[in-house]
Amino acid sequence: MFKAHKAELVPTKQAAYELGVSTATLRSWMKHQRINIGVYDKKDGSSRAACYIYRSMLDAEKKRLMGG
Repeated sequence: MFKAHKAELVPTKQAAYELGVSTATLRSWMKHQRINIGVYDKKDGSSRAACYIYRSMLDAEKKRLMGG
């Protein structure tokens, strides 16, 4: 039997700080799929969206941006 692995979530504010951009920019990048660090979830008919940012994906993106 496999154990479910819980991925570590990173707050949007923290992820934006680590990438050196504003939270609005980060949300826009996720919405338009310019950066793959998690899930941008906007329900039909809703005016709000949720960003789920995963530590492993954020670290991989930071490494890619640094050229490594």
